[in-house]
Amino acid sequence: MHFPTNYEDRIVIENGKIVRIVTARWYDKKQSEKQNTSIWYECDIYKEDEDGNTWKQNLYQSCWGGYVVAFPGLPWNENRYSWYFDQSPATEEGWQATGKPMDIGGCDVEQDDLELIYSLYPDYRYLVKKYKKDRAGCMYKRWEIIEKLIMWKQHPELEFILAADYEKVGMSKGFWRLSEKKRWEIARFIKQYPKLHDLGLREVQSAIKSGNPELFARYLIDVSNWRRTGVDGVRFADYVYLKKYRGIKKDWFCTALDRKISIWQDYMRMLAQTTHDIKDEYWRHPKNLIEKHNQLKDDLERIKEQAKLEALKSKQNAIRAIKRRFQELNGNIDGYSIFVTTDYNEWKKQAAELHQCIVAAGYYEKMIDGKDNIVFIQKDGIPIATAEIRTDSSLGQFYADERDRDNCLPSAEVKAAFEKWFQSIPKKTWKPRKTKKQIKEAA
Repeated sequence: MHFPTNYEDRIVIENGKIVRIVTARWYDKKQSEKQNTSIWYECDIYKEDEDGNTWKQNLYQSCWGGYVVAFPGLPWNENRYSWYFDQSPATEEGWQATGKPMDIGGCDVEQDDLELIYSLYPDYRYLVKKYKKDRAGCMYKRWEIIEKLIMWKQHPELEFILAADYEKVGMSKGFWRLSEKKRWEIARFIKQYPKLHDLGLREVQSAIKSGNPELFARYLIDVSNWRRTGVDGVRFADYVYLKKYRGIKKDWFCTALDRKISIWQDYMRMLAQTTHDIKDEYWRHPKNLIEKHNQLKDDLERIKEQAKLEALKSKQNAIRAIKRRFQELNGNIDGYSIFVTTDYNEWKKQAAELHQCIVAAGYYEKMIDGKDNIVFIQKDGIPIATAEIRTDSSLGQFYADERDRDNCLPSAEVKAAFEKWFQSIPKKTWKPRKTKKQIKEAA
């Protein structure tokens, strides 16, 4: 069993029908080098006819992806990626009906192939002539010419759909299952909006319903671009709402529409955390997006804050113990107040003034649980810097105002005052104290 080195195909007439046959070829590199000549094995593995019937032989799905071929004369188990391990050499198995395999390659169609088809179906040349796509000097790959022949035999009107360059629609089985009235509606749309030829059937139907086909086409392009950056779930109605929304301008990094999408996506993410109906027009498309966004953000932060305070109620003993432990160590050095506090409001003030994440990132809870220590440096009640001292008494993070992350280190004066205070504190102070309950459990 081998992965083919390449595939080739040809178009023939069998039993009065147009048939495409695929041949797999494999190059035996080892034997070729040993015998100083090119040794190839080949086998016809797949064929399909003008009526959509498909057959295969010596072709197997590989458990590692792709297809392997049992080339006649070679052992079945030579490729251990295969599921088949019979030691006997493979033979030509004969054609068996099958579904159409994926990724079986093929060659460009040549004029001789077309003439062969025209010999049975003279009118097919009009479809080929009117088909607007020209790839590297040839109309189609051979598999494409057969694919369109199958559909054209069932629906001769395909010629006009392809002439309008609506290949996705014309080759959709769903299109031909529609009522004649629906097909005429789509045909009129095609005639009116020829620039939208890349749309598939569902997209065309959605464009018709939208009432603004050209804007819908622009929407599909933008959505496709956004998906590459992880933005999804934007419906056409959302797109129209955002296009019309005023008050949000572009910045250095994105267009005004991209900026709107970013804010709206964040708004929708927060909205999903509430009990509001995200499908409701009132909530989904607010008159003042910025105002609603900020209001929702504040509401969720209050809820989160309340939940955090409720959780801390069960840790009052630990909070009081930390307060007693550090209250005598707090002091004033060179005009700076340096202290450890369990006052949660003081933490929020420090975080807000210095644009730090000590509250949002859970450092308060870590300190209460004895896993970290946070020291505040203030001057005349104004936050100046925050220092982290780990439980092994080593200095961790030490930052002033973090609005500018590239320039947020404390000044030399602040560092000197903190260092005086830090060196005066016994190292064992920073090690968490065991509670009476923990001591009892350890014993």
